[in-house]
Amino acid sequence: MKTVSAELSEKLKKLPDVPGVYMHLDEGGNVIYVGKAKNLKNRVRQYFRDRHDDIKTRRLVDNIHDTNWIVVDNEVEAFLLECNLIKQYRPYYNILLKDDKSYPYLKLTLGESYPRAVMTRKRLLDGGRYFGPYSNAGAAKKTLEAINRFYPLKMCSKNVALGKKTGKVCLNYHLGQCLGPCQGNVDPELYGTYVKEVEDILSGNYRVLSKKICDEMGREAEKLNYEAAAELRDMNEAVLAMYEKQKIDSSFTDERDIIAVASDDKLSAVQIFRVREGKMIGSDTRYMTKDPADTDPDVYVSFIQQYYISSEYIPKEILIYEPTGQEETLSGMLTSLKGTKVTVGVPRIGEKKRLGELAYKNALMNIENRRSEAEKAELIRRRAMTEIAQKLGMDSPPKRIESYDISNTAGSDNVGVMVVFNESRRSPKDYRRFRIKYVSGQDDYSSMSEVVFRRLNRAFEEQRDNVPSPKFLPLPELILADGGLAHVNTIKSVISTFGYDIAVAGLVKDSRHRLRGVVLPDGTELRQDEFKYAKKILNDISEEVHRYAIEYHRMSRSKTMLKSELEQIEGVGSKRASALMERFGTMDGIRNASKEELMETAGITENIARNITDHFSAE
Repeated sequence: MKTVSAELSEKLKKLPDVPGVYMHLDEGGNVIYVGKAKNLKNRVRQYFRDRHDDIKTRRLVDNIHDTNWIVVDNEVEAFLLECNLIKQYRPYYNILLKDDKSYPYLKLTLGESYPRAVMTRKRLLDGGRYFGPYSNAGAAKKTLEAINRFYPLKMCSKNVALGKKTGKVCLNYHLGQCLGPCQGNVDPELYGTYVKEVEDILSGNYRVLSKKICDEMGREAEKLNYEAAAELRDMNEAVLAMYEKQKIDSSFTDERDIIAVASDDKLSAVQIFRVREGKMIGSDTRYMTKDPADTDPDVYVSFIQQYYISSEYIPKEILIYEPTGQEETLSGMLTSLKGTKVTVGVPRIGEKKRLGELAYKNALMNIENRRSEAEKAELIRRRAMTEIAQKLGMDSPPKRIESYDISNTAGSDNVGVMVVFNESRRSPKDYRRFRIKYVSGQDDYSSMSEVVFRRLNRAFEEQRDNVPSPKFLPLPELILADGGLAHVNTIKSVISTFGYDIAVAGLVKDSRHRLRGVVLPDGTELRQDEFKYAKKILNDISEEVHRYAIEYHRMSRSKTMLKSELEQIEGVGSKRASALMERFGTMDGIRNASKEELMETAGITENIARNITDHFSAE
């Protein structure tokens, strides 16, 4: 049992005897688990009273430093709130839908005076109507093209209104693919009839759109415009792929989703069959991240919560391959979301059971394929690291690789960067940026020396002082300089002053600034094509460090230019300009600040604040 602090112990005594949702927080105040309860007092106290058999719960309890809760009226409300909080906080110990934001929606912007049909990957509470999400992004895009071709809705994002002219009509108007509401003379009622037709199509009446496409395809073929006809054929196939992918022989006609789960230790594949009017209109696979202690029934419950709360369409019936013990509560939650009765059940016999078994076979196949892909990628990764070690004469494959680059403009705005790859994967949280302090002019070698020295010196200080949360440890096994032999020797010289055992090589570029090869400290250059497995990772490192250096340099140069403009104002020198940029962030922030707000900045007196406001008002 966990020993809780006196503060948390007092808090637990105040837990109410009602339904609700609780949030466990770690030492840093981060939400690490969200759960629901019929009785908050009993459920939350159980974490700290009982001995837990599963490793996941023991780990969770060990990391709990605080608990918050929200009271609701019933268990269905608890289900809904729990799901919203999971989507908001993405807690580490919850089962999470891995790719719930990766599929597109088609949206009617009904909140606008003249709505548009658009494709989006974000579902917002903005008054629009969303359809999807669709697993076939290509088919969704083609369907949107067809809608915009045959229904003259506006495609631009101009804020238009009846009686208000907004700019000139565009090419779509002249092609007959837009009514031109930007002219302010389009009857909203007429426009609304087209919006309603599009809404019907996206709701499932796709045959209307398909007929329009086929009729147009026939006309183009009669005119011998075979390329245009082929384009329309592809468009029609995309629409059918969205809505009529596969017919099945079924004795039932009501709408339903059939869901099955197959898992390994870290991942679950969830297979969804969507059946409407005796036809399977879609099959989709989603993935859930999970702990080894989580069971498949746990995954079913988490998936149904997270998937359907953001889905525009919920069928009347959802069939799951195995029971969870929470079917009734899930039914209540979905009924609340849909507004009409939704049932969740487990098929026992007949056609429904057969489809459940088929869904499970697909889920099992997908998790095995995913595992095979992961195993293959891991094998290639290990071979790549082994190959790097062998080619560079290292004793063992490097776990942490750091790469450095310098960027400047004719010797001004000198900056350096460090990017980190852990186990061959980017680790952006470990990237570091350095503004060159001690080198003047364009001297890349001295700048590289300064950056590496400062990085290693920080690591030395953190080791010496036993810093609890170091920012420059661990040390790398390999440093790759974005440069040639001179850069390599510069870095080796710095490393030798600390006595660290770190391998060094250079990433040599061609005239187009593409990776040509790797140069070793003895001057030997290994061409990129000499690496069988490590070619990709070396190229990734080369491109990433260059990208990061250019990005930081542009940002630094932009700030320098802003400071330069500020220093033209009487009374504003370098320090005061820096203080203003630090406080307001952008020139617009300074321009729009009041005199009183400016005076809150260090060093800015009333007279200087007046000079600043006068400067910008004269623009």
